[in-house]
Amino acid sequence: MSERVEIKWDDRAAKDKIQRVVEEALWLAGQDAITQSMPNVPLDTGTLRRSGTVTMDRLPDKQLAYEYAVDGRGNRGTSTKRGVEAPRSARRWKDIVVYVSYNTSYAIWLHESPNWRPRAWKWTSWKSRKGKGAFYRIERRNEQGKKEFREKVPKPAVGTWKWLEKALPKIKRRWSGYVSRAKRKVGL
Repeated sequence: MSERVEIKWDDRAAKDKIQRVVEEALWLAGQDAITQSMPNVPLDTGTLRRSGTVTMDRLPDKQLAYEYAVDGRGNRGTSTKRGVEAPRSARRWKDIVVYVSYNTSYAIWLHESPNWRPRAWKWTSWKSRKGKGAFYRIERRNEQGKKEFREKVPKPAVGTWKWLEKALPKIKRRWSGYVSRAKRKVGL
């Protein structure tokens, strides 16, 4: 005597989990690329560093990212926060693209220029007291007639060109860790 057993398999749930793992792993890798490149990003006012973004499927709105960076609301190098999930992609898992970008008008020039060197000084804003260690000092009188000083002060040399390329080998070595973490997050 034979019995018939019928099994219905719906693979959509399995495909959705795989999709989420791929999205999460790529998102984690992109966020870590920003974090790992941060020490090598040239630093003057911090706008370039704060303009670093990771987006899925499309490049960010460059102007909005730049405005956030100027206002101090941009990336601060702590982007792989626990509990933050990757955005959902509209693409199939084989076609997902994650963009890691820095969004200032001068980012490409600094990234691609081997001749760029950080300067050894910067000008301070106008202030009412003289500081110590200035290379050069100018003074003026403000609206109330008080003396104000602006100084050329030493500034540590920070940053180098090709900061993203220098971070990518480390990201590649950590790929299996991103996948493991993404699987845990998704529940596999």
